[in-house]
Amino acid sequence: MKYMMRLGLRVAATIGVSMLLGSSQALATFYAGTGTVAAIVTNDSTWGADQDYFVLAGVTSLGTCPTQGGMVVFRLKDDAKGQRQFAVILATKVSGSQVTADVDDAFKDSQGYCYLRHLTQ
Repeated sequence: MKYMMRLGLRVAATIGVSMLLGSSQALATFYAGTGTVAAIVTNDSTWGADQDYFVLAGVTSLGTCPTQGGMVVFRLKDDAKGQRQFAVILATKVSGSQVTADVDDAFKDSQGYCYLRHLTQ
């Protein structure tokens, strides 16, 4: 009888850990969209940090990322990498070529907008 109880507890513990790990893996989901740069918005510091963003024509939905004007908003970080991303986005806008941007919809700013994670031209 004690053996059966121990076995039952081990099975329950294993199931509990599996469910816990499974749920944490579901939190991070990556989404990607490809299009031409429809708009670039850059704001001065009175708007606060991480307020620059862009939108891609035709990218209307990526997970739970908010949209503006029917297009997904890609926020840029106010750091060196964000500045490099901005330079690539600007060059892409000028050239009219397509770019692929991806987000993790669990990685958002305080207003709920998704940060740009990767950019491929």
